[in-house]
Amino acid sequence: MKRPIAITFIFALLLQTFCLNPAYASVERKDLIPLGEQLGFPVYEWKDDSVQTKAIIVGFHGMTFYGLALNDAATHMAAQGYLVYSFDFRGFGHWRDSDPRYKNDGKVHFSQSVEDGKVLINALHAEYPDYKIYCIGESLGSNLIVWALCQETLPIDGAILCGLGVKNLLHPNPKWLSDFVLGITDPNRPLNLRPYIKGTLSSDKRLTQIYLNDPKIHNKLCSVELFKAMVTNKKSLQQIELIPEDVPLLVISGDKDRIFKIKALKDFARIMGPQQVTCKLMPGRGHLLLELHPMDTDLANTIDTWLDDQVQIKATKIPSKDEGAMQMKETASRVL
Repeated sequence: MKRPIAITFIFALLLQTFCLNPAYASVERKDLIPLGEQLGFPVYEWKDDSVQTKAIIVGFHGMTFYGLALNDAATHMAAQGYLVYSFDFRGFGHWRDSDPRYKNDGKVHFSQSVEDGKVLINALHAEYPDYKIYCIGESLGSNLIVWALCQETLPIDGAILCGLGVKNLLHPNPKWLSDFVLGITDPNRPLNLRPYIKGTLSSDKRLTQIYLNDPKIHNKLCSVELFKAMVTNKKSLQQIELIPEDVPLLVISGDKDRIFKIKALKDFARIMGPQQVTCKLMPGRGHLLLELHPMDTDLANTIDTWLDDQVQIKATKIPSKDEGAMQMKETASRVL
């Protein structure tokens, strides 16, 4: 990187760190909280004691990312009155620091990461039984949320799925052949994903540069791990009809997404039904929507409005069909 560009990049990071939005000044972030140590994996928390808590939110980060990559989005949601948590998937984030507090084999495990997410959600439900719980994910994180919802009944009252991976887009790259040979001859050898990321991650080149310069990003995965990710994305969508009907889903994608086909989201929405799924395309946005940068106004408004609506709906008791019929009979008898 040329020196002027490097200086500009560092200055931008410092500006983001110290020139906080006044609305976020009272948001407190806690890293590696005791709850995570009890559960056996790294957990992070964002809260704002100056506002009344509306609900709990659990964040699932994207492929190659880490729990704190959701910091800006989590800070925004905490300022709106949500108690926000995130965690590191196995093999990413703090797992790469070989912390003795967390048993670690140094490998990437997606199925175990799903289990960690379920354990965290159940633990938060036990600790805060009077609050609703919502999940928010990006890319692979969205797929892991879907997979968890398909596996068992969880105390999840809704989910926001950003960049859901239904069907991949392919972009021919000169490195394909050499990486394919390396993957066959040595499947555990790390492959550099940076050349593939540069043109596909985001419509904002500045954001892509932040990603490429973030030392916490794990963007050197071996072919075995890449194959696991592909299988995980596919497996997560195989039984979506098992997702409970009373769990609403907000599906958000950038209309310039170059990693997954946005048209494929229609198939997902069609299977789940319009009563359960709300789809939103963000004009001019690429694949990355939540991580490593503050949410833009349109995205923030979309998420805030949906969450507030859901909290209001869940807070109001909706009578069941039998209860509704009984109420109608009682009303009719009073009229007669």
